[in-house]
Amino acid sequence: MTLQDTVALMNSADYKERFKAEYYQLANRFKGLKKMLAERGQDVSVMVDLEVPEDELMVRLIKRGKDSGRADDNEETIKKRLHVYHSQTSPLIDWYKNEKKYQHINGLGTMDGIFADICEAVDKL
Repeated sequence: MTLQDTVALMNSADYKERFKAEYYQLANRFKGLKKMLAERGQDVSVMVDLEVPEDELMVRLIKRGKDSGRADDNEETIKKRLHVYHSQTSPLIDWYKNEKKYQHINGLGTMDGIFADICEAVDKL
């Protein structure tokens, strides 16, 4: 697809309607969670975003499947999980950034180092 084709697609009414529908769905999901937690006297304290490249995630999860016998830790299922993450979860990052509740953590390194980074993010609360 050329750049011109991409621009034409993004300017199409169908694309704009789909984007608008997905945005409202995301906004409603976020507001619904906030309402449910508020009814219980709770709130999200922090969103910890543990960033790991997808190729590394694939290696780790397939290894976990082999080590633990989890049949659902296979390439096809992992790709589906990543699609759900990108389409439904990662868009919430901006909401939590706006609420000053977002903490980015580099998920590469030693387990002790990553755990220390997570503890530091939580301790900032």
